[in-house]
Amino acid sequence: MPQYYFHFADGEKEIDKDGVELADEDAARKQALKLAAEMLLQMEAKEFLSHGHWELVVTDQPSGNGRIVMRLFVTATKDDKDAFTLDA
Repeated sequence: MPQYYFHFADGEKEIDKDGVELADEDAARKQALKLAAEMLLQMEAKEFLSHGHWELVVTDQPSGNGRIVMRLFVTATKDDKDAFTLDA
C-alpha cells in the first residue's frame, strides 16, 4: 500500500517523516479531513483565533517532498458584526 505524509503549518512547520499506509489518494484525503477535525476539536477557540489560520498538506513522499495530494486551509476570524449577511 502507498504511504502518505501529513504536514502541518501554523507559522511553524511540522513535517511528517513517518507517514501512514493508506489504500489510495481518496483514503489519504479522507484521513486528512479526519485529522483536521480532530485537531479542531482539541483546540481551544481562543488558541485557534490567536493563530488565525493553519494548513494541512498531504504528500506522497516524506519530509514535505513529493507530489501534493491535498492541501487543506483552515481559517477563522473574530468579527464584531452583529449578523451574517450576504452582500451582492
